[in-house]
Formats: sequence, structure tokens, C-alpha cells
Amino acid sequence: MNQDGNSPISPGSLDRLEELLDAWEESVAQGQQPDAGSLCKDCPELLPEFLQLLAQLRKTAWLEKQVANEPLPQNSPNAGDVIVPGYVLESLLGSGGFGQVWKATGPGGVQVALKCLWLGEQRTRLEWKALSQLKALRHPHLLGLFGYWISQGWLVIGSELASGSLADKYIAVQDNQLNNHSTWKSELLAHLKDAAEGLDYLHHLEKPLIHGDVKPANLLFVGGRCKVGDFGLIRRLAHADIPQAEGLTLSYAAPESLLGNAVPASDQFSLAMTYCHLLGVEPFHGENIELAQAHMHSEPDLAGLNTQEAMVLRRAFDKQPEKRYPTCSAMVSDLIKAQVATKTKPMRSRRVYQVLLGLALLGPSLVWALLSTIPANKSEPQIAYSLTNPQTIALPTPLEGSKLIALESLPSNQLMALGSSGRAFFYEPSQQTWQEAEVGTDVNRCYLRLAPEGNRVFAGQGKTPFDVEEWDTSTKKVTRTFSGNTGLVRCIDISKDGSKLATGSYGGEIRVYDLISGQCIWSLTGNSFQFQTIRFTQNAEAVVYSAEDGRVFFSRIGNKHGTMLIPKSPIQYWGLERIPSTDRFVLGGTDGKLLVLELDMKKEKEVWLNLGQSITTMALHPATGLLLVGTGDILRSEGQSSWEQPGFYPVYVFDTKSGKVVNKTVHHTAKIRSLVWSQDGKKAYSSDENGKVVEWEVR
Repeated sequence: MNQDGNSPISPGSLDRLEELLDAWEESVAQGQQPDAGSLCKDCPELLPEFLQLLAQLRKTAWLEKQVANEPLPQNSPNAGDVIVPGYVLESLLGSGGFGQVWKATGPGGVQVALKCLWLGEQRTRLEWKALSQLKALRHPHLLGLFGYWISQGWLVIGSELASGSLADKYIAVQDNQLNNHSTWKSELLAHLKDAAEGLDYLHHLEKPLIHGDVKPANLLFVGGRCKVGDFGLIRRLAHADIPQAEGLTLSYAAPESLLGNAVPASDQFSLAMTYCHLLGVEPFHGENIELAQAHMHSEPDLAGLNTQEAMVLRRAFDKQPEKRYPTCSAMVSDLIKAQVATKTKPMRSRRVYQVLLGLALLGPSLVWALLSTIPANKSEPQIAYSLTNPQTIALPTPLEGSKLIALESLPSNQLMALGSSGRAFFYEPSQQTWQEAEVGTDVNRCYLRLAPEGNRVFAGQGKTPFDVEEWDTSTKKVTRTFSGNTGLVRCIDISKDGSKLATGSYGGEIRVYDLISGQCIWSLTGNSFQFQTIRFTQNAEAVVYSAEDGRVFFSRIGNKHGTMLIPKSPIQYWGLERIPSTDRFVLGGTDGKLLVLELDMKKEKEVWLNLGQSITTMALHPATGLLLVGTGDILRSEGQSSWEQPGFYPVYVFDTKSGKVVNKTVHHTAKIRSLVWSQDGKKAYSSDENGKVVEWEVR
């Protein structure tokens, strides 16, 4: 095709045509019959082009509310054509129902990419909308656009010439059998860091933009750096005239995008999906509608990723966009911190991933048909369960003896410890050193709980004002407090999405706080008994908690009363954990029994195990479902407070999937006080009432 046809329309005229078309669509949406001549009264020279454009676009979904799938016209570009002045087409880089992408040579021999879109195709309307918003934007990680023209019924877009995409890179890794997973993960995260910066730039403009189709095929390489390209679905926030669900790539679409309500955090969801797919992990399973339903309602399957990665991705995949990370860069930053050389599922075949990565732009029915050929391959992860090679950690003087009150694991395998004096300390395992936090000691901190995403830890106070402190795990400082309790805060839990905080106190109170606003949103007060343990249900709409008199309760947030699940007894439940992805709870009591409690009230509680020693504490590994169980003295006769000191206090590893003890270690000579898993799952820590802290290797 050459320049014998119509002359190209200038970019300035394109802007005015865009305004005319918006005015036309607004009138149609209001049930009016607009007149093209009246709309062009201030620019009559554009009337012929406007009429031509209307004739071509009437067939698309945007004006007729139906999807057009027209074939490409007969006058398709060919090698050697001068489609716009000064640019000669050299070789076809890709094509689909939307048009073609060509490598071209411009003035001075500069090589560029020209995307040629037929104006009768609905995707062209999307591209044009995007161009009007992108033409003035410049960022090192956004694909640079240098011009666009209309010529002979084609919209031609000029951009930087990319050397390939992240999808191409992944296929090259497969083809070359580069199986060093750690190296590939490091390289992938570096590329996603670049992409995240480009997306955050779009999201934080004065008038924020949403990309709308983040996937490996749209993350392009120019000069060795990753840039975000293919802006066909980009739109302004709150610009509601574009039906957003059209043109999405199903495998990468956020739940709200599938419903036509995309927000900036939707791009974060897609970027997280890109990370998973390029590591051979499929967070959601199903075909077409089933897959869409999984995106909207199912929990992600993150088997094969390490614990810290899984926590980061669960937040990025949250069904509520406002609960995801504030920026894409923040998410990638946490993934980089979580990086370890972890074996994942096998990489899939090149043919399957050409579909999954969105290399070919296919119609929805054909894409869904091809997706149905992907095998499930949902192999269980290899579970490490033996505690070996115990090493005693030397404590600082303020924590020696019986002064260690609580222990928690932090990112980078650090530890946080609380002393009976209210002092807080942080342990750096690589240097085997303790550092005391610069914080007041007059509140007698007594309980620790790490948030699922790992960047916050919460500490309960044991003296007035009985607040709960939120600590930043990177700065190791208190960032805010949550007030209202009238007694020692003995138990804390954070919902799996990180949005709610639940507390139980010796003042007879249960409170739930919104972690976004910092306000208490529900409380049960005025009880005459003390609370010892608390956990959220899976959907965080209710809590299960135990009291000192042996009773266990269930309460929906918002209700004025709780439902008693276990009646009053001499047994106290110091261990309470929820089995991942279920509403089954494991309780450990002073009678040495490990109970399973289901919220289905038709089922009786099940006794899984009787250890013969009282259970003092428990810690659940969120990825494997393995439970650490700590022991105390022996209750000699049920119903009486008669105890025997056995002389040794084992730590058990219990598999909640099989219901069996898989490991038992004996290293402590005093009651177990704290148990925690390291964030990478490779270590565990135990402490006893004599102040002894032991580091275990997990194998």
C-alpha cells in the first residue's frame, strides 16, 4: 500500500475528531439523534473525515452495543509500502484480527515499529482513546510513542521498536533449558520492577490512568530494559464511557475488571499473575466461565512458592482492590525481599504458554477452547517436617532466665522478643546479635502477632493503657496504637488479607479494629472472664475465641452475643489455630488433647490426639498446614488442679492434612512458652519458661 490514496490526517486534526466523536457518543447515549454537520460547525473542513469515521465505527460495539469481528480489508499493508510519509515497511512482526505490527525504517534509517489498525475494528477505537491520553506521557519504562496517523482507513501508530517481550524471554528460557530457577526468578523480578515503575507512573498522574491488559506479551524490551506497551485498553479512572470488560485477557484479569470496574490496583493483580505464570504456577484453575468465577471467588493456589512469596501474592490477589498493595512497586519490592531459591512446579510446554501468555490475539471462544487443553498438574508440594540440629540462641541479659515473655519471627528470618520488663529486642541471625528497640518500657508488652504480609507486627500491652501497638518490621518502630481495652491484651489475630485486627483481653473484652481507618468496628464487653486465644474465620466475618473457664465461643462481627461451642470446664485452651483455606480450628488444651472444631454445628468436635501433657502453645505454618505443638506439665487427674512436672517438654510437629504426628523433639527442660516458624519455612524457634531459645532446622 502506498500514498496514492487519501492523505494522512494530522495529529492535531485527530484530537479534534476525538472530541467530535465523544460529543456524538454522548448524544447517542442520551437518546438523541446528533447531526454531524452541527457538531462540525466550528471546523467544517473536518466534516468529510468525521462522516467517514462515523460510517466505519457504526459497526463496532461502541456505537451499536455489539461486538464486530470484521476481517482485515483487501488493501492490507505489504513489505515495501510507504504507509505514512518517510516510513518504509520492512517485515511483519505480528498480526491478528485487530490489524498488524510492522518493523519499519524511518528518516535517517531509524528502525521503528508501526502498528496498523483497521478503523472498522472495535479495538481501533480503544487504541485511539488511549493515544489521546498517552501522547504527552514520557517515562523510561513506558514504550515511547512518536506519532499516529489515519491513512486509507487505517490508524497507524509509531512507537519504539522492541527486541521482544517478557513472553518471548520465558519461551527462550524453556527452549534453552535454562533450569536455574533462582537465576530466572531474580531476572524476572528485575524486569517486573521496571514494569511496576511504569504502571505506578500511570496510576499517580494528576488524572490517573489504568493500563487494563498487563501480561507477559505486553511487557516489552527496549535497550535491555523492560517497558510497558500495548495501551489499547488504557483508560482514565472514573471515565465510564468505555466498556472495560471488552478485550481483556481472561488469564490475567482482576475480579473487578471482569465486572467492568477496573481501578489502578487491577493492574497490580495482573502483574502478580504474570509473576506466577512465568514461574510455572497457576493460582486459579478452570475454563472460561469457571476461570472467571475462580478469579472472583476462589482463593489462589500458590503451592510451589515459599511462604513469604505466598503472603505477598495473597495480598496482591485480594478480591477487594483497596486491600492490595498501595503501589505495584511495593508489591514487587516485597517479592524481591521474599526471594529464595525455591523449586516450583515444572515449566509448561511452549505451545501451552503461547496461549496462556497471550502471544496470539484470539477471539474469546478460541482462547477458552485452547485454555481447556492445559493440564491441571496440581502436585502437592514437598513438605519438610523434621526439626533437626537444635542450636541454643544466647540471649541479652534483660531476657535471660524467665524474663522472655513472647517471641515472633520477622522477614529475613529475624526474631522479635519481648521481656517481662516491657523491653523489646530484635535478633539478627546472620550476625547472631540482639538489638534493643528504642521504645518505652512502662507498658509491659506481653503478646506478639505478625501480619500475613510480613511488614507489620502487633504487640499487646500488659499495663495501662492496654493498647495494641503496630510495629513496622523494617524500621523496628511503633507506627500507631489501637486503644479501648481495659485489661492485659493476651491474644491477637490479623485477618489473612491484613485488613482487620482482633484482640482478646483479661478485661473480658473482644475487639475488632479496621486496620485501614484504625478504628474499632466491633466489640463484646462486660464479660466476667478473661480471654486467652482468638482467631478469625476464613472470610474474617467472625472470630473464634477461648476463655479462662474452658469455654470456646464463635461470634459474627456485628452481633451482640457469641455462640458457645465448648462448655465450661477445668480445661483451658492455650492453643488455637485455623487450618488454611478452611473454617476448621485446632485447639490444644491443658488436658493434652488436640481437638478439631468445625463451624458446621451439625458436627461434633473431633479428638485428633492425646499427648499426655498439657498443651501450652501452638504455631501453624500457613503454606503446609504443619502445626508446632508445645507442651507443659501433666494434669494428673481430670477435673482437679493436680500437676506433675515430667522433667522434659517435647515439641511436636503435627500434620493437619493427615491428622498425624510427623515429628517429636525433646530439648527443653521447662514448659514451652513460644513457638514460631521462620518466614521462609526453613527454620523454627522454640522458647521455654527458663528463657531458653532454640533454633531448629526444618527438613
